[in-house]
Amino acid sequence: MTPDTTPIAEQAFETDDQLHDMLGHLLSRASIRQIWLFFFGADHRLMEPIMPMDDHPISPDEMCDTEDLGRLPFGRVFAERVAWITEFIGAASVVVVWERVGPPKPTVLDLEWARTVGREAERLGVNLRAQFTLHNGGVRQLTGAELRGSAA
Repeated sequence: MTPDTTPIAEQAFETDDQLHDMLGHLLSRASIRQIWLFFFGADHRLMEPIMPMDDHPISPDEMCDTEDLGRLPFGRVFAERVAWITEFIGAASVVVVWERVGPPKPTVLDLEWARTVGREAERLGVNLRAQFTLHNGGVRQLTGAELRGSAA
């Protein structure tokens, strides 16, 4: 089988496996603790900007003072900003990648952040298509059971 040589911007990423492959190709493996945002149009094509952010607190519950929203937990502020960007660029969905050095198994903090952002995205009406971790060995999708807190 011949590899797809279509530029990433022209490809539609309709399945989780396609997302996983694309993210693995772009990100490879973790080097620092940061968050990546990937926005997609209604046609499942990757949109700009691709946004890395490396200055978020350890816990999504850490309080944050903002001029427009007041004092809120950082996880809620983060989700509000993601919602604003999603609307501003006209994206249909967003994928979040939680990068951190370490093994593939999600940490308590990975899941705390992912669950918080998932709840807030739902509250805000943001189509959070999927969440992944980027670790020492590559990319791993967080499962529904993990995000619901029912993983073994």
